[in-house]
Amino acid sequence: VDYAPKDAGQLPASLKGPDWYGAFTFNNIILYHHGLANPPKDWPDLNNPTWKGQIEIGDPSASGTTLALAGTLSQTLGWDYFRNLQKLGARVVASTNTVGTDIAGGQMQVGITLDSVARPLVAAGSPVVVVWPSSGAVPVPGPVAIVKGHDTPAAKAFVDWLISPAGQATSVQLGYAPAYGASTAVPAGARTVAVDWTKLGQNRDATLSTFKSI
Repeated sequence: VDYAPKDAGQLPASLKGPDWYGAFTFNNIILYHHGLANPPKDWPDLNNPTWKGQIEIGDPSASGTTLALAGTLSQTLGWDYFRNLQKLGARVVASTNTVGTDIAGGQMQVGITLDSVARPLVAAGSPVVVVWPSSGAVPVPGPVAIVKGHDTPAAKAFVDWLISPAGQATSVQLGYAPAYGASTAVPAGARTVAVDWTKLGQNRDATLSTFKSI
C-alpha cells in the first residue's frame, strides 16, 4: 500500500521507494583488526597486496546488504575492483556477522561489514577499528511497508511512529543508524553514497552472476 508516513519529507530520496520507506539504515563500512599497518581509509585501499589472504567480505547471494554494496561499487569502481580482491585471495562468507567476528578474533585482518555489526564489537572492547570510507559508506534501508488489505489505522500509526523523531531515536537505542538526523551511531562528517534502488533492483541478476563468476 502506498502510504506516506507523516514525516516522510524528512527522509533522503534514496530511502524512499514506490511503496516503502526506510525506517533505519544498515551501512556497509570497512573494519580492520587493531594494529594494522597503513589501515584503509576508503574502498580502493582494500586492494593492497600487503593484506593478501587476510581480507573478508560478504556474499551478495546470501546477504541483501552485501548485494547493495556489490551493485553500488561495481557501478562506481567497476568490476575490476572485485577482480582485484579475488586476486588477493579475499574470502567470501555468507554473513557480515562472520566478517565482524573473524576480524575481531584475528583470523582475518580487514574486511567489509555493517556498522550494526561493528558497534557491538567496539562496545565489547574487541580489538577492531571502524572506518567510514571517505568516498561514502553504502547505506541499506531497513524498509517498512503496509501489506495490501491491512492498511488499518493501527498499521498507519505504527509506520508514522517508526519514521517520527521518536521512532528514529528508538532505532538508535536498538543499535541501528537513523534514517535521518544526527546521532551517535554515525560519526560527525561521515559520508554515505546515494543508492539508486530501482537500478540496483533491475541489475540484481546480472550483479549476482558477475560476482559469482569472479
